[in-house]
Amino acid sequence: MNKSTEQESLTKVVETQKTRLGGLVALLLLLAFFTPYVLKVSQIDITVILLGGMALALADFFIPEKKD
Repeated sequence: MNKSTEQESLTKVVETQKTRLGGLVALLLLLAFFTPYVLKVSQIDITVILLGGMALALADFFIPEKKD
């Protein structure tokens, strides 16, 4: 590998780590926002909807996307 290729690879790794960290912060904030609603709402149907939304956010974060 030449020097420019190494630099490009390193830049991509750093951008990916920053993106991943930003996604983690966003996920934690989303979960922190919805958790009180899940704990306080007494209606089971709304609770299920909120939990489903939280589960989708978790799945979106943890399941890697396929790049073709």
